Amino acid sequence: MKIERIKHRQAAWIISAILLSGGLITFPRELVRISGKDAWTCFVLPFMFAFLIIYLYTRMMKYKPGKHIFSIVTDSFGTIIGNGINLILILYFWMLLSRDITSLSFFLNSTILTETPREMIIWLLGPVLLYYGKLGFEPVARVNDFSLPFMVVMLIFLPLLVSNEIKPELLMPTFTGDPHALLYGNVANLGWVGDLFVIGSFLHKLQDGAKTRVYLRIGTVVGMALLVMGIFLNLCVMGPNITGRVLYPYHVMVEQIQITDFMDRLETLIYVLWFPVYFVNTAVFAIALFVGFSHLANNVHYRQFSGVTSWLIVITSVFAYNSIIELTNFINYSLTFIVLFVITPIIVITLLRLMWMNANSSQAKPNSPRKPYNIWTYVSHGLVFLFAVIVIIGQTFALDMPTVGTVGMIAVALVILGLVVCTFLEWYRYMQEEKHSPSHDKN
Repeated sequence: MKIERIKHRQAAWIISAILLSGGLITFPRELVRISGKDAWTCFVLPFMFAFLIIYLYTRMMKYKPGKHIFSIVTDSFGTIIGNGINLILILYFWMLLSRDITSLSFFLNSTILTETPREMIIWLLGPVLLYYGKLGFEPVARVNDFSLPFMVVMLIFLPLLVSNEIKPELLMPTFTGDPHALLYGNVANLGWVGDLFVIGSFLHKLQDGAKTRVYLRIGTVVGMALLVMGIFLNLCVMGPNITGRVLYPYHVMVEQIQITDFMDRLETLIYVLWFPVYFVNTAVFAIALFVGFSHLANNVHYRQFSGVTSWLIVITSVFAYNSIIELTNFINYSLTFIVLFVITPIIVITLLRLMWMNANSSQAKPNSPRKPYNIWTYVSHGLVFLFAVIVIIGQTFALDMPTVGTVGMIAVALVILGLVVCTFLEWYRYMQEEKHSPSHDKN
């Protein structure tokens, strides 16, 4: 059987799609409710946590190359304990997929398909999951390659489209909110960033841990930078009070786009660009479930599980949540707890177990990539630390000196822009080193 592979570039853009697609529905509302007008700065811990997830998985690739997280867990803890842990991971991915399907159904039922029963919207997603499951991961990655650039371009031009509605004074004075609320906002964001744990389900389709790390960092930083920009725009256009109250802030904001008297319904075009990326997001989580079930069934090919599992996912999603309030409470509270105290310890302990097994093994240790870190990696880490310092200084002095808050707001924007630039420079430096490496010359 032909081994299915995806390119590192495709993996990077899949990560961006995961962060962006689901985060555009209810994400800004809950964050603004928690942290107020400083919600757009609640990304210090999320950046750190995202880098930690990427580090954990790429380290696992060194010890168990060509294997996904379910196989790695079984190799680390044995069949009985390993399969028990895998069931926890499968249940987690199932909850994430049910969350995304249900949130989409609530959104469509409230905004576009108001006369369509929500259950019917969910049932229509069953054939989509079945179709993508039969195709496999590689076609899903190619679909994302085509659809994500349109969505990214749309998000980049969104400030221009709503420029006539932007009121920066709604954010002033900045960094004057409750520091505890800012901390809670950072912690609440970790539940969304925990979606990156799905990377483990397609580690076996990637090669070279160092190269994987470089590309995944690009996808993560680009996705999170666009999320920051989106929350900032919501606050500038509608203010913290309205953004924290409406169910779907992005929907309300794009309704404000009025280029001329004849082009006042551009939100339909924006949704056309967004839906394919959202379906890619659900397909990735569905395939993660298929891979997990195939591993439990002694490595039967995961496509064989797409039919029954897709319809089981649909059925559970119909009965999962009774209202959008239940869903948002799960996302912002229960999901954050699960990510921090269940999934993260499992992945960390698995890596420590691999390191211990390798240290006590008579076999040769895995070959580490040449120069796994370059200067731009450390610069990007330094920028995240600088992000935290700016937020702390702003919270300390902005209440008495509003100018400090204004300067801090500009500094945060420059730091996030610098993070995007640094990750691309990190990629460029790595590719240059790989190009001039002896192994590349031999090939």
